[in-house]
Parts: sequence; C-alpha cells; structure tokens
Amino acid sequence: MNNAYERLPYSKKKIKICSHCNLVLKEKDNGDLYCISERCSKQTKGFAKIKEIEIAEEIFTLKDSVAYSIYYFGQLEQEIKNILEKYDIEYKLWPEFDKYDFEISIGNKKWAIDAKNVKNYKYIIDDINEMSKLKNEYDNIFYVVPNYKPKYYLETINKNIRDFKYKCITVNRLEEIIKNKGDI
Repeated sequence: MNNAYERLPYSKKKIKICSHCNLVLKEKDNGDLYCISERCSKQTKGFAKIKEIEIAEEIFTLKDSVAYSIYYFGQLEQEIKNILEKYDIEYKLWPEFDKYDFEISIGNKKWAIDAKNVKNYKYIIDDINEMSKLKNEYDNIFYVVPNYKPKYYLETINKNIRDFKYKCITVNRLEEIIKNKGDI
C-alpha cells in the first residue's frame, strides 16, 4: 500500500478534485494547484472550476507516479470499453496475457485493440513493428489514441507501419468503424 498510496494531511477539511480526470488536486508550497497531467490544467483552464469534497477522516490518495501511469492512462481504455458496450460488442480484456487491451469480433472478423496515450509517437511505431513480427490470428489490430492527438501524429505512425493489419486511429474513428459494423 505504501508504494501506491500516500496519506493526505488530515488537517485539511476539504479536498479539491480535478474536474477533468477526477483525481485529488495537490497544492504547491505557493498554493498553486496541480494535477498529474498538464492536460488537466489545460482542459480546466488552470483549474478555474474544481470540485470540493468535505472530509471527516484521514484519507489516502494515489501517488502521482501510480496515478499517471495507471489511472490516467486507463481512462482511454475506459472510453474504448464504453464504446464497445454502447454498441453491444462483446469483448475480452487483455487477451494473450495483455498483448493488447481488447479482443473483439465484428461479423466474421477478429480484432485486437490497444489503447495508447504517449507523447512520443515513435514508441507506438516501435511497438507495432515489434508486435507485427509475432504470429497472431487477428484480421485488424487497432492502436487507439486520444482524439486530441494531432493529425501529423497519426499520419507519421501509419506511414511507418510495415504490416497492413495494423492501424493507428483515434477513439472517434474507432467508434465510427464500430458503428458502421466494421467497415474501415
């Protein structure tokens, strides 16, 4: 527990919650608020709107490193899961010991979906090119990135993929494809 959580000072009577990611906001020595991602500050216009919750007892919160690498990036997986459920698509989580995040079937096609939210697109290119060396039974493998990733980000990744089964797309594009029953 000590590796993942930290105790918030009990002297606080209220905690402030990020309205973008719903994690507990921290305060710097000068009183400025911060969250685990710069994106949170941008999305909330510098935390102009926050949620406050009164607390009556000692609480623990995720350490920044755990919150960033597990919780924050898990939000993209949650978005994908919500889309699959919205369109009644059955899914298998973390197939083949977490090679990918989801395995689904649409029609007679079997897909793998991997959520990726990284700054440097080279990581995704390298990952796809390594994974494409492994034998798999998927018709399509989608690496899904957040909608805010710029056009050049996706174009660069897709230009550098060697295996035609792989494609990097946004969450919105994934939803379009699923809505259209798999038409790419």
